[in-house]
Amino acid sequence: MTSRLRTVAALTAMAIGVVTVVAPQQAAAKGAERLTVSGVGVGRIVLDGRSDDAMWQIAELTAFHEVVFEGGDLSGGRKAVRAVRPSTGELGPRIGLAWDMHHTAGAPGVDVPLRQDLFPYAAGGPMLRTPPGQEVYGTPVDSAWHRVEPALVEVLAALGIPDAEQLLARQLKVRHTRAPGPQ
Repeated sequence: MTSRLRTVAALTAMAIGVVTVVAPQQAAAKGAERLTVSGVGVGRIVLDGRSDDAMWQIAELTAFHEVVFEGGDLSGGRKAVRAVRPSTGELGPRIGLAWDMHHTAGAPGVDVPLRQDLFPYAAGGPMLRTPPGQEVYGTPVDSAWHRVEPALVEVLAALGIPDAEQLLARQLKVRHTRAPGPQ
């Protein structure tokens, strides 16, 4: 390989690396400032978009930008695929995602979270549901089920989210303690 060809190859690799690192954070320009990950057995984890890379990793792995801002258009080979809702038994434990979207509704300065349901341990890989009736900047958000990247489970584990068995056990324990006793 000539030195000129090596230089071109090195510059191309560097450009790809810059795009890979910067691209997820471009979603911030559209208004996602914080992400709250919560649920039974999970607690509440708040990620700040200015300082938490995990928030941008989750946004990338769930194709947040495409699902929310592009009407679910995933034709660009993104990391989520529109899916049919699986049966309840195939979903596994649910984790809530609440994206704090700056100035999405109401008076200026009023933030309205965009809510999504994440099923990281669904049969066949993680599933994401965006419930109907939500808007961002006055535009309806695509309400659909999407199959998302399996690497998302690793990001959640790094945040302290338990594995499927532990999370399910915690959720069942909470349900059992909330259930009314014999009358």
